[in-house]
Amino acid sequence: SSCFFVLAAPLLNRMGTGALSGSRKVVPQSSLSSDNLDASELLTPSHSRNFPLKAKPVSDGGPVSAASIDAKEASSGELYLVLERVDGVRGQNIFLRAFVQLAQAGVAGNGTTSIGCVAEWPSRSCSKSPSWFSARSLGLRDVHYDPDAVAIRIELWNRRQLLGSFTEPLSALGRSMRQTRSLTSAAARRLDDCTVSFQVVDAAVIPERHSVFFIRHAESIWNAAQKKMDFRTMAAAKDHSLSTKGCQQAEELQRKLWACTQCCDADVKPMLQPDAVFVSPLTRAVQTAVIALGPTLARPERPGELMLMAAAREKQNRGGLDTRSQKLGSEIPQHVLKELHAEYKSKSEYILDIFRRLRFDVQDVEDRWWFEGTNESEAQLRKRLEDFVSQLLYSPHCSIVVVGHSHFFRALMRGFLCNDFRRRCSDLTHDLINKKLQNCGVVRFELDTSRGVTGQPVVDVQPVLESQLELVRARTTSLEHFSEDAGHSLDQEFSEDGVPPQPDTIQNALSAPVGTEESKRRLRLTT
Repeated sequence: SSCFFVLAAPLLNRMGTGALSGSRKVVPQSSLSSDNLDASELLTPSHSRNFPLKAKPVSDGGPVSAASIDAKEASSGELYLVLERVDGVRGQNIFLRAFVQLAQAGVAGNGTTSIGCVAEWPSRSCSKSPSWFSARSLGLRDVHYDPDAVAIRIELWNRRQLLGSFTEPLSALGRSMRQTRSLTSAAARRLDDCTVSFQVVDAAVIPERHSVFFIRHAESIWNAAQKKMDFRTMAAAKDHSLSTKGCQQAEELQRKLWACTQCCDADVKPMLQPDAVFVSPLTRAVQTAVIALGPTLARPERPGELMLMAAAREKQNRGGLDTRSQKLGSEIPQHVLKELHAEYKSKSEYILDIFRRLRFDVQDVEDRWWFEGTNESEAQLRKRLEDFVSQLLYSPHCSIVVVGHSHFFRALMRGFLCNDFRRRCSDLTHDLINKKLQNCGVVRFELDTSRGVTGQPVVDVQPVLESQLELVRARTTSLEHFSEDAGHSLDQEFSEDGVPPQPDTIQNALSAPVGTEESKRRLRLTT
């Protein structure tokens, strides 16, 4: 049988260990109120990060935990490393590599005795806890091995310097159990309390297909401001909240989903009680998820769970002002709560009641998760998309909801849509790649696990809930049609002839009354 090797996040002390127990427990009612806007009690590791018990019959007729299965049962087949995070390291260009080696190779770790291939994850710049939450193959599909004779080795690197590692026989690693290992220092720079956590997971719990429902966020303040050419508002913040209209759009999606619970729409049914919900950590996406999905996700026996996913953020374009943030970890749901409470001031109890029924998993966004550079290149975006697909593909979830961004979605379709679908549905393929999904639009797509990350795993796509794909308008001299969700940037939109705008030109435009003909005139650039 095949198995997956998962590097998982260590439990966060403030979240408690009870949330990761095998059975779901009723979470105490939240004490949120207009006088107590403290979202810290809403933080918890999501149950969706747990792999289920292996459905294997035993003598008494019941299932057993995958953790009790002898590692020797998986003496052949593919291994995957799903790296989540490392704790206790800081620096630039931090990355990990992992491989299977002969046990007698000990800790040499020079790779010459590796079996299969060496897996590597992209570099991170971090202050304490870099995260990846994505899988890599170790190339063991056609290899037979004795678990006592081989070992897993994980190495932590900073550019070309090996910082630390750990090596352990495969037979010593349990199944579907979170295990934490300290990394042994391998350089002059000591690694104090640097750990990585992992679990070995049998492939039997990985579905062959995953149904993914992608939701584009509702209209943001940025989107509303650009329609009015209100450049001051657009430049006033880096991570805008939803506009009033955006909140109404999210409420309308909420009503559509609630109506679907009363009918038997086979295309939407898996979305109503998904196995996992991933959300871009940008404010507009989290707010959309809270309003649109909160009431449907929550149940009396358990709250709904939203996992903030760094890989689902929007692409950073040159001049883009709404694709970065300054919020980390618990600060994100706290900011979302305060912003929505202010927006729903006359209906504060309504929004507070939704929050009381939700829990947020922020493990993937506790270190800097946004792109700091001027422009995220196509190669950088491709690596992030591969991480995104890997998180979905090598998960135990059959039904997944993702709340994200239009440009990100188009890049996903462009890079991972299979050729067979492109031939069968050429018109829809053109629209998926070249048009943008409407605000609060929903598209369902199917992932085929057997194709792997690089084998174009998106095998079917279908807009649902009457969602439309809208034309991305041509370049203009104003911001009327500019949107980071449309994949444009300030220097593209402000220029009539491809010449980027100069800072003084933009400042000159901002100095005129917003929305006036004078402000528009000042934005018409000349060579």
